[in-house]
Amino acid sequence: MYDYDIMSEIHEAPIVHGTISVSTFSTKAVEFSTTSFDSIDTSINQSSQNPVTNIATKSSLDSTTPPLVSAFSARLIKFNNLTSIGQIYFDYVAQEINTFGTGGTNDGKVIAPTSGTYLITSKVDAITQSNALNITLKLNGAEIKNSTKNGVLLMTTLTFVDSGGIISLHSNNDTQSQTTFEVTLIKPDQTV
Repeated sequence: MYDYDIMSEIHEAPIVHGTISVSTFSTKAVEFSTTSFDSIDTSINQSSQNPVTNIATKSSLDSTTPPLVSAFSARLIKFNNLTSIGQIYFDYVAQEINTFGTGGTNDGKVIAPTSGTYLITSKVDAITQSNALNITLKLNGAEIKNSTKNGVLLMTTLTFVDSGGIISLHSNNDTQSQTTFEVTLIKPDQTV
């Protein structure tokens, strides 16, 4: 009987772990199956045979248009503690972003630049925290939300507003307070 060591007959290449580093790579031409190129073009043109910048790539890029980006947001601040009954007039506009060219802020009111869904928020802080606050949010003079609370009153609503709609905040009592009022367009160019 013959006793063979089967493992001694198999000759395998050793596994090598390491890194290949190339500081300069130079070649005359690159071939992919039936396509080849010998340089990478510096600009996109229709006659290029370079797969990086060929006619298909150029046509795809030429047919794309960037999406229209439209934005509207207005934030009004009232630091003056004197509050009278009626529309709240703000001390200054802390932020106004408007890409529409219409609408904006005017005399403590926010005018919608386009029809769409708006996020409307307000925060009213009574100077004396035990004092009651009563605030109404109006759209074109009609009440859309009313809230009453002692100390700090937060209101938030998501509302559809037509282009040119006037959004305003009103106090129903004369509690001294500081107020922040913000209107942000969420989805433009809608109709009901």
